[in-house]
Amino acid sequence: MAARDHNPALVCIMHLMTVVGAGSFGLVELFNPALLTTYLGKPESSPYMMSDLFVGSVSLAFAISSYLALKSSPAAWAPVLKMQGIYKTIWCTGFLLLIAQGKEVWSFWNSFCFAVMAFYAVGDACTFVFMVGKDKAK
Repeated sequence: MAARDHNPALVCIMHLMTVVGAGSFGLVELFNPALLTTYLGKPESSPYMMSDLFVGSVSLAFAISSYLALKSSPAAWAPVLKMQGIYKTIWCTGFLLLIAQGKEVWSFWNSFCFAVMAFYAVGDACTFVFMVGKDKAK
C-alpha cells in the first residue's frame, strides 16, 4: 500500500486475532463440527448458515492469510482485513434484520456467532479509523 491508511500496530493485532480465532474455528468446523453443537449449541442445520465445509474453509483461509501477513508484511495484507471488516459488518446487519423479522432467534449459538463477528468487524474498523500519523495521501 503506497499511502498508510491503517494503524500498523492494529493491523498486526487483527492479523494475530484472525490466526487464532478464525484458525481455531475453521479447524473445528472442518474436522469436528459436532464440538460446536455440543459446547456452543450450534444447530444441526439452519437455513441461514452454509455448510460446515464452506464456513470452515473460509475461516481457515482468513487465518492462513493473516499468518502469511504476520510472517511477511502485515501492511501489504491490510486489504484482507478491510474485506473481512466489510463482510462481517454486512453479516451482522443481515443477522439483526433476520432477528427483527422474526426469522432467527437469540440462541446461545447465534449470540456467540454475532459476538465474534461484531468483535472482528469493530476491530477491523478501528484498524483503519484510528490511524497512526494520519498520513493518508489525498
